[in-house]
Amino acid sequence: MTQAAFEDAVSAAEPSAKQAEPLSVTVVVCVYNRPEAILKCLESLRKQSYPRLTTIVVDDGSTDNTLQVARDFQSRHPEMPLVIRSTGANLGLSQARNVGIAEASSDLIFFTDSDCQADTEWVAELARAFESPTVVAAAGVSIDHEPRNYAELAYTGQTLLS
Repeated sequence: MTQAAFEDAVSAAEPSAKQAEPLSVTVVVCVYNRPEAILKCLESLRKQSYPRLTTIVVDDGSTDNTLQVARDFQSRHPEMPLVIRSTGANLGLSQARNVGIAEASSDLIFFTDSDCQADTEWVAELARAFESPTVVAAAGVSIDHEPRNYAELAYTGQTLLS
């Protein structure tokens, strides 16, 4: 595709006026035997600033009380759009994500891990990337520790390599 053809395609895809409402987002969280972690993760997702957000928890056949912890959280927070599904057996992350994808009906689908705690602006910042018609994928930065080597430092954007 030539540069001119690409620019024409982008122009054709751009809305003539700013969207009236933000895109809807579903965050899929797959979990296996992590009751404490899923509770912290859900609490962080409950605090998201983004207005059109649904969370889907897919329990991948946990053998402990993880599924019940998620259901109890749902009962305590009826204001939060939260769907809970179970695979019934430990099928693995890819299959569990497929269950979440099949359940989602939003414009965008994001994934996070059950042991992650999302910053309150995480969904809003990722969704903002999709305001451009040329964006087809986006990723956030995971911050667990200070960079330990040059590759990790480059990933943070603090070097000339990034």
